[in-house]
Order: sequence, then structure tokens, then C-alpha cells
Amino acid sequence: MFYIKQISAQISEKNYLEAVMVKKAAVLFCSIFVFSSIAAAGENIKGKAPKEKNTAAVSVKQETEEYHKKLEMLVKKYDASSENEKVSVRNEMKSLVSDYTEKDIPRKKEKLAKDKERIAKQEKEIAVIEADKDGHINKEVDFYLSGKGQKKLEKLNEKK
Repeated sequence: MFYIKQISAQISEKNYLEAVMVKKAAVLFCSIFVFSSIAAAGENIKGKAPKEKNTAAVSVKQETEEYHKKLEMLVKKYDASSENEKVSVRNEMKSLVSDYTEKDIPRKKEKLAKDKERIAKQEKEIAVIEADKDGHINKEVDFYLSGKGQKKLEKLNEKK
């Protein structure tokens, strides 16, 4: 009877250990999922992975390249044309440039607005620094003497 209890205890212990291992594996897989989700969400928050914007940038680049190719073709056509045909080719060029300009103006306005926001932010940062220059300098020195600051310096120097 003692032997049976000892065997059943070993089996129970073995099952318990297997259950613990399964639990640990489940926790590991869940944590991997959670951390990969957090990393992906962090990239989206930081703006690192907006595919739509990249697609739009590629589209604008392609559109600009096509525009320049068409323009070059029309310039060659203009140079090879007679005086009567040059007026027609010039009108085609005007139409092409006009269409491109209508599309380009909103893009330039959007870029200008972003640049103005960036400049305003930098002006604000400069004003804060100028208001307490000594405090800013001490804060920077303290940061670079800390562990985080030293790690940042290491990363910056690695990039070089």
C-alpha cells in the first residue's frame, strides 16, 4: 500500500510539473503576443509605419517624374515643330503645367503649414531655454551624467 501511495504521489507530482510547464508556456506566449502588440502600437503612435503616407509620397514622386517626362517630350516636340505647330505645342505645355500647378499648390501649402508648426515649436523651445539658460544647462549636464544620458550618448556615437 505504501508503494502505491508513493507511485501515485510521483504521478501526481509529474502531472503537477507538466501543468506548471503548460501554464508557463501559456504565459510566455501571451507575453510575446502582448509585447509584440505594444511594439506595433508604439510604431503607429510614433508615426513610423503610416503606409498611407508612404504611398502618397511615392504617388507624388511618380506623378512628378511623369510630369517631367511629358514636359521633356513636349519640349523636344516644340523644338522639332514648324512655326505654326509651335503654338499648338506651347498650348499643350501650358495645359500640362497648369494641371500640375493646380495639384502642386495644395501640397506646397500643406508642407508650409507643417513647416510653420515645426518653426513655432522650435521658437517656443528656444524661448524656454533663453528664459532660464543656467537651469537648462544644469539640467542637460545632470542628464548626461545619469545612466540614461550616457546610454543616449552611446547610441548617438554608434550611429556615426
